[in-house]
Amino acid sequence: MDPKHVIVGLHLTDRFQQAARVQGLLTEFGGQIRTRIGLHRTEELGTPQGVILLEIVGDDAGRLALVGKLREVPGVEVQEIVFEHN
Repeated sequence: MDPKHVIVGLHLTDRFQQAARVQGLLTEFGGQIRTRIGLHRTEELGTPQGVILLEIVGDDAGRLALVGKLREVPGVEVQEIVFEHN
């Protein structure tokens, strides 16, 4: 069993401008992403905002590298949730 569950949430303020760079980083670190869920508003065609939820596996160094690179993308907010197993 993994010692913890790590969820990384991304809020993209202009997903049309940020999608290619974010997708490139998710591909680069794909070995550390167990689950990926993309959310956006469907009632508004072409809404620019979006949310991506990532379940991260592997070591902390890889997660920190991914999160650091994602935080460098203008307009991308990154939040982390860590659930420790006792």
